[in-house]
Amino acid sequence: MRILILTDINSAHSQKWIIALANKGVSIGVYTLSRPTSDWYKSLSNVTLLYSANEQSAKFSSGILSKLSYLKALPALKKAIKNYRPDIVHAHYATSYGLLARLSGFKPYMISAWVVM
Repeated sequence: MRILILTDINSAHSQKWIIALANKGVSIGVYTLSRPTSDWYKSLSNVTLLYSANEQSAKFSSGILSKLSYLKALPALKKAIKNYRPDIVHAHYATSYGLLARLSGFKPYMISAWVVM
């Protein structure tokens, strides 16, 4: 199975998801708008990192204006989906990567909604 995960590569929670799935033998593509702050994923042979080279920030930002930058990433995401050919797209964060998953038109997709408190 090939899963394309849309998430912040630097999130500890996302890293746990990716590592757990990779350890089960699932091929994982990670589409992120954040530049990785470490290379923790490189030891996992079935994990492929995809990210938008135009992204300036190295960390997830929740400001309303930063959400508009996600729309600029849509063409790059569609290209990543075409090239990676996932069986499913799994987006983390409903209002950012979840929006991108929905707008990509790819099916099937799922969204994991996170609550920040």
